[in-house]
Amino acid sequence: MLAWFGELLNEFGAMLKTVLPLSPFRGLINGIANSTGIGWLNWLFPVGACLRILAAWLVAYGGYLVYSMILRWVKAIE
Repeated sequence: MLAWFGELLNEFGAMLKTVLPLSPFRGLINGIANSTGIGWLNWLFPVGACLRILAAWLVAYGGYLVYSMILRWVKAIE
C-alpha cells in the first residue's frame, strides 16, 4: 500500500516538474557565481567573519536568557 502511494507521489512530482517553469533566478545566480566582484565585496566586507560573530553573539545572548530564566524560576532574582 505504501509503495503504491510512493509511486503515485513520484509520478505527481514528475508531472509537476514538466509543467512548472524553470527558476527565473537561475541566470542571475550563475552570473553572480562567475563574477569577480563578489570576491572584492567579500574582501571589503567579510561576510563569513560577520556571520561567525553574529552566531557567537546569539549563543552568548541565548545563554544569558536561559541563565536568567533559571534564576527567576528558583526565585534568586526578580
